[in-house]
This record gives sequence, C-alpha cells and structure tokens, in this order.
Amino acid sequence: MKKIATLFLLSVVLVFVITSTTLANPSDIKGHWAEDYITSLLDQNIMKVYDDGKFKPNQPITRAEFAEALARSLYLDQMYTTELTDIDSHPARGYIAALVNEGIVTGFPDKTFRPEEKLTRAQVVTMLIRALGLEEKQNQINMSHFQSYLDMSEDHWANIYVKLATELDILNGYPDGTFRPNELTTRAQAAKMLKIFKNYKTMTGFVAEVYPASNKLAITSLNGERIVLSLSDTALIGRNNRLVPITEFLKTDRVFIITDESNQARYVKAYGLITKADLTEKVSQMTDYILEPFEVEAIAKGDFNAIKPKLINQIRTRLLDSGLTPDEVEAILNTDWNTLEEYGKIRLSEAISLETGLPLDMVKAIMEQDWEKVKALAKVEVIHRLVQEMMRYDLLS
Repeated sequence: MKKIATLFLLSVVLVFVITSTTLANPSDIKGHWAEDYITSLLDQNIMKVYDDGKFKPNQPITRAEFAEALARSLYLDQMYTTELTDIDSHPARGYIAALVNEGIVTGFPDKTFRPEEKLTRAQVVTMLIRALGLEEKQNQINMSHFQSYLDMSEDHWANIYVKLATELDILNGYPDGTFRPNELTTRAQAAKMLKIFKNYKTMTGFVAEVYPASNKLAITSLNGERIVLSLSDTALIGRNNRLVPITEFLKTDRVFIITDESNQARYVKAYGLITKADLTEKVSQMTDYILEPFEVEAIAKGDFNAIKPKLINQIRTRLLDSGLTPDEVEAILNTDWNTLEEYGKIRLSEAISLETGLPLDMVKAIMEQDWEKVKALAKVEVIHRLVQEMMRYDLLS
C-alpha cells in the first residue's frame, strides 16, 4: 500500500513538473525571434499563455491583454472603481481600471473600453510613452529635427510618441523605412516592447552640478537626496525647447530623467528660466526652420548677410514685386536706413513676415532686439495657433 501511495505521489509531482514546464515554455515560441523576450515576461508573470498552453506570438494583442501586462510591469495594484461600462465582468478589469486611474489608458467617448479590440502599433507606443511620463509637455524633448518614418507625417497624432520610443530603442521601424502605425501589434512585438520598457526607470529632481568632462550629472531628488548619474553615449538631452549639451543646464532647472538597466541616463529633460537662445529657437520653429536660430539672432543684430541666400532671393523678389527699384531693394537688404528712412524697415519687416509666416509684430520686435516683446508675442502666437487647431478639429463643441 505504501509503495502504491509513493508511486501515486511521484506521478503527481511528475505531472506538476511537466505541466509547469509546458506553461513556462510554450511550444509555439521555440525558435521564434521574440522567444527570449516572451520567456522573460512569462517568468515574471507579466504576460500569460492561453488555456491550451500556447502563447500565440503572431496573434494580435487585445486592449485588455496589453493593459494587464502593462499594469503588471508597473506593479500597479488592481482597482475596481471605474466609469467604464463594458469591463465589469472582464478578468482584466482591475488592471484596466488601474491604468485609467494613472491616466495611461482612456476609454472611448461612450465610456466603453472595448477590451477585446486589437491594438495598433501607434496605440501601443502611445500607452508606453504615457507610462514613462513623456506625454507631459514639460518632460518632452523637441523632436522636430528628428526624421519621421516615411509613412508618418509630422502632424500624425502619434508621431512624437513614435520618435521618442524609437530613440529610446523601445521599437524600430521596418527595413523599408516605414513604421506602419495602423498595423496591428502582435503579442511577440508587444513582448519585446514591454521587456525593453520595463528596464527603464524615471526620476525627477533639480540640477545640482554638471560634470561635462566625466559625462555625469548630479541632481537633488524631490526628497533631498543627491544622486550622481552617468550619461549614456546615446542619451537625449534637452532644455526647454532645445537639444543642448549639459553645460547649458542651470542650477535652478528642474529635470526629468529616464535611466536604463545599467542606471545610466538615457533621457534628460531640463526646464527652467527662458533664455535668448530659447526664444530664437522658438521663433525658428514658428518659421518651420526656414530661419535657423542663429539667423533669427542675426536679423536682430541687422546682420542680413548671415541669412540663407535662398531666403534673401525670396525677399528680394517680394520687394521687387511690391514696386521697389533694384537699387532700393539692395539698400534695404544692406540695411542702409539713411538712404531709405523708416519705410525701408517697414517694407523689409513685411517681406520677412510674408516669406516666413511670422507675425509682423514679432518680426519688428526681433529687428529691434526687443526680446521681452518677442517672448510675449510668442506666447500669444502659441495660444492663437492652439485655438485655431481646436477650432479646426471642432474640439470646442
């Protein structure tokens, strides 16, 4: 009898071991390009296999599946209070509600979450960027100079998120230079992105000291702790609206940092006192970089020889079309105000405004080097453009 009991116990143990091995190493990921990513997340109980013991790596991931995996990777406690109307009986309800509470995911206008809908690549990236705190404007580095994927326009709703995720190596595009934002995300792709995402940590504090020669940055955390971080060779570093070296950081600056698994800073965004360099960059942005920041400053100093020849030719054409003689045009471009008096300045400011799209008052302020006025006008212009966008997309209705 004892022998039979022993054999039975051994059988149970053997079945348990075989079952556990099968669940931990599903047969359909063997040799798959994402096998290591998937195995790691299964071991950490972040992603799961299906009841048939398969992972189904090439199957599109659902909103509920990704929400649960993301909440687990963030160690969020489940919540059960939510206004969403279609997840009451869903197994992932607690994780979905936790992400909604954190502002990482949102429902649809009809207060549904649609947990079984499939997620596109753009949607997954957006959720990860929100989870890193990069949706907040003050934490974002200006990505205007970074190349977009061939199939994503600069005004695509997810373009900045895709650029940020690409620079952080959370994802990459396809060999043909496309990103395919509307393509459904497979469970394997989601596993890779989650595994890389999970290695990142965020922190916020104030700049304490910079060490350019050592490529290090000391910060004072919000709880008063001094932390010294090494900067990755590929770190994205920005201050206010510009990409900058750390030597431009000020000790009054607040700083947002993302570190990798080696505790190196991969992303550093400082924000603080607005400088003249910030203003010239902002004006340059407003011209869609027809004028580079150094050219904006050159205009302010009356140094029109520093402007790109193409722009000079465009302005020359506009001035000639306005009825000026060639001699008058050259006098204006050479800023010979004694010859042309005040109307020359007016004509030039109008020509620059027409060519670049900058408001006329801002052009005049730049030419007068009135940076306080430029700052004030820039704020007004940003608000004006924002209102236009809101009206264009009928967001006020």
